[in-house]
Amino acid sequence: MNTLIKLALLAAAATTYALPVTDSYGTPTPALKATNAMTKYPCAAVLGKGVEGASVDKSGEIYAANGKNLYKLSQSAKSATPYASGGTSYASSRFTHSGVLVGDASNQTVYTFSGAGAAPKNLFPPVKGMLQPNDMAISACESRIYMSGMNYTANTGDLWYYNTKTKEAKTVPLTGTYRLNGIELSPDDKTLYFTSAQNTADGKGVEGAQVYQLSIGSDGMPTGTPKVAIDLFKTLSSKGLDAKTAGMDPDGMRMDKEGTLFMTLNAFQKVLKWNTKAAPETAQVIDLETVKFPSNLELGGKDGKTLVVIGRCAANETDSCVDSYKHTVPGRAYFNLNKPVAPVAGGDGKDKPATPSAGGGGKDKPTAPSSPATTSPAAVKPVVTSTPAPAPTGGQEGAYKSSGDNGMYRPGPHGY
Repeated sequence: MNTLIKLALLAAAATTYALPVTDSYGTPTPALKATNAMTKYPCAAVLGKGVEGASVDKSGEIYAANGKNLYKLSQSAKSATPYASGGTSYASSRFTHSGVLVGDASNQTVYTFSGAGAAPKNLFPPVKGMLQPNDMAISACESRIYMSGMNYTANTGDLWYYNTKTKEAKTVPLTGTYRLNGIELSPDDKTLYFTSAQNTADGKGVEGAQVYQLSIGSDGMPTGTPKVAIDLFKTLSSKGLDAKTAGMDPDGMRMDKEGTLFMTLNAFQKVLKWNTKAAPETAQVIDLETVKFPSNLELGGKDGKTLVVIGRCAANETDSCVDSYKHTVPGRAYFNLNKPVAPVAGGDGKDKPATPSAGGGGKDKPTAPSSPATTSPAAVKPVVTSTPAPAPTGGQEGAYKSSGDNGMYRPGPHGY
């Protein structure tokens, strides 16, 4: 055989081809694609590279934060008015039947707003030892709040549980986890899911990432040892995606009302879609059209079935973009908001909702914002049930360069 032909055959044999994504039976699954949604959510353009904290209200309106403000994304970008203001590093938000909760990562607290432009109030005063919160999940009874946190520089994370009835903030014991970010509850509120990512030894990359799960006790406290629900690097590798080389870092995640989890894959222009009742290898990826570094997402729209993804743009990484994907099942948050506040599972059913005043729903007219009102420190009782993660150290790194975040955001191109 001709030497040139032999060499050509050897080269072809050595070439690695991307295999089509298949289900557990080996059947190829169709590619999933999210498309540009800026026309529907024009206000997403004003948020900039610090875009974070997606949430949905009862009517299906989508909101997102950019550090100091929370915006309704369907409003005009030219006349955008904050729905909630007065923050330092707003990084998360969740609507309730009576308002909205907004997590301030730099101030170690969560603020409550009864409606658009309402005066912010502390759900609890800043908690000593709490790293952020970065993201949060809320139970259907709206009295149990779970908050994740991280310090990127120290490669550490923490998990906190706050009960609005007892007014206690408790740190949840964790083993084998690192930087916590995305967090969500199962549809029945019995399982808590959260991400963990581990830095490389030099702190310049990510060498592992998982989604862990914990059972929720009758008192609302997560119990037991965290169990790996899905190994993200392994799962993505099976789809032909090299997460370590890309420096993939999981960020926000949300659940639909039947148990399918959606998660942003920061560093990939993609979102992970996984039915938590099925094996990890059945997970699929959704390609994004305009969002290169997705930071957060939520299910909304009139029927609660539209997945809205926010993040930094592919065309210009200093700008914010938004894509959407049509799902078939309403989101967990939207579904819970469109039914009466649920009684506490395993509890006395008397837990108080997270905010006391009527409002929200996306129908309030914005008014002039005001500064946060601080409640008495006696109103909350921090309870440390394990040794807290090391206190934040270091300088500003990442998305919110105008506000000190104590080294908790990732440096470099992904910055969040």
